[in-house]
Amino acid sequence: MLNRIAAALLTILAASATTARAQDILPSDVVDRVIAVVGDSVVLQTQVLEQVRRLQISDPELPTDTDPDFGQFFEEVLDTWVDRLIVLQAAAKDSLIQPDEAAIDRLVSERLEGFRLQFGGQPALQVALQAEGWTLGEYRDFLRNDARQLQISQLYFQSRQRDARPVEVTEDDLRQRFEAA
Repeated sequence: MLNRIAAALLTILAASATTARAQDILPSDVVDRVIAVVGDSVVLQTQVLEQVRRLQISDPELPTDTDPDFGQFFEEVLDTWVDRLIVLQAAAKDSLIQPDEAAIDRLVSERLEGFRLQFGGQPALQVALQAEGWTLGEYRDFLRNDARQLQISQLYFQSRQRDARPVEVTEDDLRQRFEAA
């Protein structure tokens, strides 16, 4: 559990350094690029590059910028980002989906406590965050937003599953599919 927490913290701490590296990829006269539009939201190239960097820090086996598989990896991260936005926008239309703020607060507190233990106390955690350009408050807000989005996605999928009609499969349907395969 602590290894997962440490990996998550390292992933998040790398975000500020990622912005500077992402700017190296763009020409000097371009601030950023819109690479996808989902409903009323845009996905910027630097957002996806930041996510790529977070993932690379948590898993060193993932392709880097110079690997031939990097383009495919970038596309997969972009697809995941777009999928998340689609789900969050669909969930926003469902007025019955209400995140549990108390549960979100508990989750954020638990994650912060885990990071405090991992780093040997709150002062050490604050120093590590500051080294990456974060304040504890900004980091708490980041964790809160992440936890809220996760909970909204889960609630949306639960409501869709609850409202779904059951699928009826007969013995003949199974036999036909088996014989066709």
